[in-house]
Amino acid sequence: MSYIFNGLTNFFGMKLDELARRLHYPEDIILVLTGEETKLRSMYPDTYANIVSCTHKSDRRHPMIYARDLVASWLFEDFVVEKAHRLGYYMYLSGRDRERRILSSEFVGTDCDAVLEHNGKSYNIEIVNDYTVVAHPDKNIIR
Repeated sequence: MSYIFNGLTNFFGMKLDELARRLHYPEDIILVLTGEETKLRSMYPDTYANIVSCTHKSDRRHPMIYARDLVASWLFEDFVVEKAHRLGYYMYLSGRDRERRILSSEFVGTDCDAVLEHNGKSYNIEIVNDYTVVAHPDKNIIR
């Protein structure tokens, strides 16, 4: 079971692969969201190898479930950055995965997810969610 993937599917009210397509995510990432492991392994062996290399970070989840949760969390990060922009703030993605590529374990880091610039100051932002969100994406408040 994937609380992150399921929680964010409920939050956005749509299939996450459809949302990722709207945001122009690459095809290998779409395959992660649709769970097409065989197709991913054959068409994008580097991406698949990167997923498998991160099993030590997966908290006992199957590598594809871990990858699906990871990509789902990227969609939420993109949502938060876009919401900040709509509210008049300047925020941008800054982590190593900001290009929305699944990296091999040797390149995975602990960089912050985003940077918010406001009144001449920069703030490193780590976007964390317990995936029991209580707001709707059209609202301005997110728990």
